Amino acid sequence: MAVIEHRDNMITKLTKVFGKEVYTLSGSRVGRVEDVTIDVDTRKLSEVLISNLDPAFQKRYELEDAKGVILPYSGIRAVHDIVLVNNIKYRLHGTEAAAQAQEGSEEGLL
Repeated sequence: MAVIEHRDNMITKLTKVFGKEVYTLSGSRVGRVEDVTIDVDTRKLSEVLISNLDPAFQKRYELEDAKGVILPYSGIRAVHDIVLVNNIKYRLHGTEAAAQAQEGSEEGLL
């Protein structure tokens, strides 16, 4: 079973991250953790795919067409009952614009 280590040395089973609700530090719901990317060289979590985006979040950031956002793991502040993220750059997932972009994604600031 894979584990992830947080900056405060707390270790969490990777499977416990899947399906967790994601909120900003200001309390706005972002969505739900659908998938993660692990850097095989460092064996550390590098990105988190957030899907099931909150409609208010989508509207606020003009992401109505997005199926999800990809957040760098460095933007995650805490993983407990929910996942807390701070203001960070994100990449879009599952949009026409993302599919046409050079790396398959568009960037923005959350």
